[in-house]
Amino acid sequence: MVALVYRLGEERLTPAVLTAVIALLAGRTFVRNFDWKDDLTLSAADVRVAPSSFKMHGILANALFKQDPRQNIGPVIEEAERAWDVLRDLPPELIFRQPPSNLGAYYRTKGDLVGGAGTAEGRTWYRKSLAVLWMARDADRAAEKVFDAAMRAHGKPLTGRLGFPMLYLNLD
Repeated sequence: MVALVYRLGEERLTPAVLTAVIALLAGRTFVRNFDWKDDLTLSAADVRVAPSSFKMHGILANALFKQDPRQNIGPVIEEAERAWDVLRDLPPELIFRQPPSNLGAYYRTKGDLVGGAGTAEGRTWYRKSLAVLWMARDADRAAEKVFDAAMRAHGKPLTGRLGFPMLYLNLD
């Protein structure tokens, strides 16, 4: 940066320009430090900066869930659904499986909180959970097929599986 400013050819302005740049960056750092209080404040700030990021919505959902799953289950589900909305229309083999897997787990938790399988509302949440988990499983299988085809195309043996373990734990 310093070299670029000096290349402008205005040696009298160089210290002023560099001082302004340093002050701006220091101010941005100072303001951003407040976002680093904990995972919740950081992820909430990141969602405001990148509202179309499935990852940021997923991290915020996770932070809310860790803070208090019972109290925050509504906002947790809202954020997890936003994450899933970003991904759901992609071809299955391109879907990152963690967001729908987590959403399925949050739906199941909501079902537990409203009375479980013994209540109509609980069963409704369980059905929603199972539906999104099946979609995640389909994406997981599609990604494995793509991986297997790539391995075969390169003459490599099929050794490990790419499966997302939490998905299958949530389906169990």
